[in-house]
Amino acid sequence: MDNGSPGNGLPPAESGAGASRKEILIGYVRKYIITVVAIVAVFVVVAGALIYAYSNLNSGSGETPKPTGTRGPSETPKSGTFPPDSTEGPGKISSPSKTNALVIGVDESGTVADAFVILSYDGGANRLNVLSVPRDFYVKVNANDIRALSVRNKSFPGDGAVRLGDLHMYGGAADGHSYVRKYLNEMLSIDIDFYFRLDLESFRSIIDNVGGVWMDVRPGGFLYETPERGVEIDIPGGRQKLDGKMAEGIVRYVEDYGNGDLGRIAMQQAFLKELFAQILTKENIMSDPAFYFNYFKDNVKTDFKADDLLKLIGGIRELSAERMEFRVLPGGYSEVESLTGTDTYFRHNPSATLALMKELFTNPGEEPPDVNLKELRIQVLNGGDVTGKAKAVSDALEADGYNVANYGNYHKAKKLETRIVLKYLMNADELKKYFKNAVAEVDADTAGQYDIVIIIGLEER
Repeated sequence: MDNGSPGNGLPPAESGAGASRKEILIGYVRKYIITVVAIVAVFVVVAGALIYAYSNLNSGSGETPKPTGTRGPSETPKSGTFPPDSTEGPGKISSPSKTNALVIGVDESGTVADAFVILSYDGGANRLNVLSVPRDFYVKVNANDIRALSVRNKSFPGDGAVRLGDLHMYGGAADGHSYVRKYLNEMLSIDIDFYFRLDLESFRSIIDNVGGVWMDVRPGGFLYETPERGVEIDIPGGRQKLDGKMAEGIVRYVEDYGNGDLGRIAMQQAFLKELFAQILTKENIMSDPAFYFNYFKDNVKTDFKADDLLKLIGGIRELSAERMEFRVLPGGYSEVESLTGTDTYFRHNPSATLALMKELFTNPGEEPPDVNLKELRIQVLNGGDVTGKAKAVSDALEADGYNVANYGNYHKAKKLETRIVLKYLMNADELKKYFKNAVAEVDADTAGQYDIVIIIGLEER
């Protein structure tokens, strides 16, 4: 979670002024994992509750399921107000195709976003794909939005270089989701149909409300303790029902996996499959529809419309854990030079991202066309220390049919590797063969008037 000072590259310590950098990062990773799991879990539980409740309330039976929980009196919303906080009017979904939704997990203020997930429901195959986008994802905001966001907050970076999580914070509780949605659409070349913004503080209560989750826990169980906090996770081995606190421990645990993140992700997905298999039943969710309605009303903001729900009911009702797949945005962390200095961001891999977006989020016949790089305008800049290297590379590219519009020297901070900077998401891997070590990245601002800018690195001799 941010501490209100975006751009410093470090999450705040969870407790104690003397926490080490490693402890801070471990605490941040744990919180990110539980947030991602909570986003998906809460979304599916709430969506299922809304679907089943809507079907029941409009079935003509005249019976409204009564709440069975212990949270006190609550009122089940009438069908005329369904779903709560949604926008009235015609829906967007016109056929059983891929429907994409952005889900943002926020703190109680509604401004600090802990995680971002893009859901894609494939109506034809009746599958749900879940893509996690790191909150450190690098975003370059355009000039118009820089002016608008600077009016809101004078500390907004003048060059528009921000993390995705910081962009949401600068946009505020009212407009943060709009800015995030806009730039994810642009940078990932997809079309996000809806957004859901969730307050995730009640993850444990969601698990407790569905009666817990049965799961086979590995022999030996899970134990994690620190001298400062004592025992934080203590779950015995064997098949058992996990309550909310135990479920949180399962998805947070990472200490002794031999394969690190892969082991944690495997356990996280195993838990989610058990969770979805058990909660996606009419008997479970309809045991207390009032709770889910009120949770949705109090904790979810969305532009999802009632008409859209009606068009999805048939498919989502049959959704199962086996029809869900979890992915992470392809890419890695790298340093980026900005007005505030050099900082570390998550940068997506353009070619791998483009392939994944086509697979998961694009409807048949609507895929972005393949780009012929030889039809694009290319600029070559010498960021190395070999005189004449930009001209030599330009000559080689032109000899192979590429359109080099300009070449010259690069006057900013130099790097070892060559950077292939793209104006928009495309597959430019064919250009890497001209260099010893080259990485591609999307940065429309750096590309400027060109489609591709090649910044030669120090490794090129």
